[in-house]
Amino acid sequence: MNTNELVKMERGLWLKPEPWIAGNALPNAWFILPQPIGITDRNMLQRTHIESMATGLDVEDARIEFLSEDVVLIVYRAASRQAPAGTRFLCSSTYVKGRRSWSLTHHQRSPVGPTS
Repeated sequence: MNTNELVKMERGLWLKPEPWIAGNALPNAWFILPQPIGITDRNMLQRTHIESMATGLDVEDARIEFLSEDVVLIVYRAASRQAPAGTRFLCSSTYVKGRRSWSLTHHQRSPVGPTS
């Protein structure tokens, strides 16, 4: 998978988080998200906080580092398109390669304030 495909895959997390997480995040994946969610695992996120996940974003300055043949780190800046529009985040995700596809094992989304 090339870097553009990885960034496109990552965007899916923001577009439709509920089906994306069910299909792409490992059962033991961890999420570090803005309050009220905080630190949670995939199962808790799906059961109690999925409606709090921001949807829609503009990804900026995506950087990808293959830590090994089977592990990739994606870091980027993002701006939300939903209310409150313009909220900015610094994000990172770690994926591991399985037999058939890449799976999310960690995602962090830290707010850094509104766009100017």
